[in-house]
Parts: sequence; C-alpha cells; structure tokens
Amino acid sequence: MDYLLDTNILVHQVRQGKLGQRIERDFQLLSGNHNLFISAVTKGEILSFAKQSDWGTSKMASLTTLLDALSCYPVDGTSHLMDAYADIDTYSQGKHQHYLPPTGFSARNMGKNDLWIAATAFLLDLPLLTTDHDFDHLHPHFISVIKVKLEE
Repeated sequence: MDYLLDTNILVHQVRQGKLGQRIERDFQLLSGNHNLFISAVTKGEILSFAKQSDWGTSKMASLTTLLDALSCYPVDGTSHLMDAYADIDTYSQGKHQHYLPPTGFSARNMGKNDLWIAATAFLLDLPLLTTDHDFDHLHPHFISVIKVKLEE
C-alpha cells in the first residue's frame, strides 16, 4: 500500500521509541514494499522540529536517511493543488457548495500546513497516515485517514 505520511509519523520513525516501533511493525513503512510520500510542507515541518529540538548528529543522520527514502511532493502552485487546498478549507468551514458536510458538522479551523498536507493526499489520492485528530473531519469525504493510536 502507498501512503502520504504526516509529520508526526516521521518524528516517531526517527525517535524509534515504542510508538515508532509499533508503527513500523504494523505498517512496515521502511521494511515493506510501499511507495511513501510526503508533502514539501512536511519536510519543512520536520526539519524545523529537528532544529528546534536540537537533534544531535545521530538523529539528524536518521532523519536524512528517512527523507531520502521518501518521495516529496512540491507545493508548487499547480491549479489542481490550489483547488484541493481551497476545497478542503472551504469544506472545513462548512461553506462548500458541492461537498455538503454531514449532519451535526461544525466548522473547523485547520492549520495551514495541515491544509497543504491534506490537499496533497487528496491530489495524489493517497491515504494519510497520522497520529493527529486534525484530519478526522475530512475522512472519508476528501481523503482516507489512517490514524495510529497513540496508546495501545
């Protein structure tokens, strides 16, 4: 299976704590036969997180190896990506004319980086692997969200 990975998945993969090990065991991201993608926004987020967290040489080497193994989709101004971003943001605000939210839906303000990541998943038609709840309202209307539970 192919996946678009959210930033938090990368963090756990590099840290290789219990959750990172469980993600690898359950999804075999690096040991399986998958095409793995990230948004360029995710790459920026993880590099910023690593710098802010003052990751040492070993973790930075692991991060570099991980990033080299992933296909990075650019945020490049193509009309399809821009349209996906606009549609997801409008839907999240409950104002989309063609994609009606389910009954009981309440508007959500998504972080701009999360909007780009969701738009990339939509455009590439890939399930998004994440630990966040930030994308829940988009499943299954726009993207398929596979959520890794933080606790087992």
